Amino acid sequence: MIHRSVIGTVALAFVLAGCLATKQLHDKVEIGIGTLSQLPLDKVSLVRVTPDAAATTVHTHERETGWPDLDIDWEDGQCVLVAWLERHPMSRAPDPGPPSVVYLVRLMDSAGSRVTWVMVDATSGELGAAIGDPLKAGCDASAR
Repeated sequence: MIHRSVIGTVALAFVLAGCLATKQLHDKVEIGIGTLSQLPLDKVSLVRVTPDAAATTVHTHERETGWPDLDIDWEDGQCVLVAWLERHPMSRAPDPGPPSVVYLVRLMDSAGSRVTWVMVDATSGELGAAIGDPLKAGCDASAR
């Protein structure tokens, strides 16, 4: 019993260390479904997925992101931000549910001229939708 607890604590520490090392979104950004902002420190413990796992999920399931442009060979994934998502109520989803922690994984074409961001739930690892390019500055200026 204690052995499992120690293993669980060590695993959680590795995930949290990865999350804390991940660049954070510092600006508040409005997207169609809600608002993305900086992850509050008291919510870091909600992260259960590593940034690398989120990027791998996006690359593996790129065609399922809602961005099925067959003319683009998406690359990159080197830019992963962690953010706090507060969903807006909508007519099709009047109860948006509680806020959640998400990873934002950048996809770019090989020329770097087309960019889209894909959300991944940082608690479950579930793939979200592509959200276009609301984070124009990317990892260079949007994160510190």
